[in-house]
Amino acid sequence: MAQKKIINVMREFLGIDEPNEQPRVQGLPRVPKTAGPRRGEIIPKEREARRMRLNPTKAEEVLNESLASRAGTATPFKAQALLYGYIADQYCEAAKLVVEVDGGYHKATERAQADIERDEALTRKGILTLRFKNEEVLQNPKKVLEQIHEIVRQRYNALHRESSFHRQLVRKANDEIAAIPNREDTITI
Repeated sequence: MAQKKIINVMREFLGIDEPNEQPRVQGLPRVPKTAGPRRGEIIPKEREARRMRLNPTKAEEVLNESLASRAGTATPFKAQALLYGYIADQYCEAAKLVVEVDGGYHKATERAQADIERDEALTRKGILTLRFKNEEVLQNPKKVLEQIHEIVRQRYNALHRESSFHRQLVRKANDEIAAIPNREDTITI
């Protein structure tokens, strides 16, 4: 009983009308308390990505197997990756590259427009999107894979060139420091 009175006095003092409301701060509007996903809870896009991973189209399956055969390389791909609210067929983080396999439904005007908007949004984040038709992947998977790996190599080198240049500068600075008598300091990355 006394605990309820204390709680009510505190609510009144803080300006809280209901237990779930946040305190009022002068000059700021009330912001309702919103709960994010609970630990382990799957949000709808994640659920959709998982469903798509478990039920790939024939062309996606061929591409997944081709890219998975190169697993363990410096440029691994993740199937049905969730990126900025979009689901990518394949994503290589090291090269910031999305590979999409498009079926006939991508030719529809609405779907084509959504694909353009999605590609532009990913481009703003520095991610390149490669698109292949189902037929290309099914008829000549080796050629598609070669094209993908060529783009990966180019993008990976371009993205990581700066960091290798930085490493060279650090090595040179360490060599110069080592040449100074009575100095054992080194620069670490």
